[in-house]
Amino acid sequence: MYYFFAVLRPQFLWEYSLAAYVDKEFPWSLILALSAIVTAAVWRAGFWIAPRRFRGVRLPRFNVGHALFGAFAVWIVVTYLMAQQPAASEFVFAEYRKIFLMYFVTSVVLVSVRQAWILYFLVTCPLMYIAYEVNEIYLLQGGYNYIYARGFCGLDNNGAGLMLAMGIPLCVYAWDGVRHWVRWIFPVGGLLIAHAVMLSYSRGAMLSLLVTAPLYLLRCRNKKAVLALYLVSAALVPVLASDQIRDRFLSIGNHEEDGSAQSRFTTWGIAWQMAQERPILGFG
Repeated sequence: MYYFFAVLRPQFLWEYSLAAYVDKEFPWSLILALSAIVTAAVWRAGFWIAPRRFRGVRLPRFNVGHALFGAFAVWIVVTYLMAQQPAASEFVFAEYRKIFLMYFVTSVVLVSVRQAWILYFLVTCPLMYIAYEVNEIYLLQGGYNYIYARGFCGLDNNGAGLMLAMGIPLCVYAWDGVRHWVRWIFPVGGLLIAHAVMLSYSRGAMLSLLVTAPLYLLRCRNKKAVLALYLVSAALVPVLASDQIRDRFLSIGNHEEDGSAQSRFTTWGIAWQMAQERPILGFG
């Protein structure tokens, strides 16, 4: 449930609806995180004390992936402590702390494929719902483009667009892996997500969908059906995409004259220079 709400972010998505009932600073994430940590500790302690009560359960073994992720977490902490301006990186470091902590909490209690599927759906469904909200606001509230105007919970339109774009492969593989009629919810959710990505006006997010689509087709089991879904989606794109969205995406080719693109080139150049000046610890 922590992961579910970490994606959904109710304190942002329903900010105005919840304001009358709950304080804006209500610690949603903290309550869920503490519940998850305590429950995981109790579960592992119970396994160590009375392993016979957990017949058929094999504890997850730590592997190279855990070690590399742990090394990355340690390195992030070191670079933060050695940062020239720690206050400037505090917000980002706080996000990293949550990610690292909950990753390791999850890694000690995830013991079955079924649990992995549940976690998979608890990430996929909130992304579909966020896309539904974005589309509903746009279609029913006079064309107000929520995701472009506000982004999502601290992410600007580009970050929100990329976040939603990651929901497309989740929908594709959920449809490909589920053998129940409920699987047809996921193609609809994928279309909602695709339209929400277009509404974000994020050229990077839109380009990511085009570049990675062949990979999803290569890795899926039911290639003919997924290809048919692609064709339907391609036929709907001209209908769903307004002239402004098409012009925005096609402006990728004019990066020499685009201020947004040029600012990114400038930022990358500064980042490269900083990496050369402090290649080991960076600037934090």
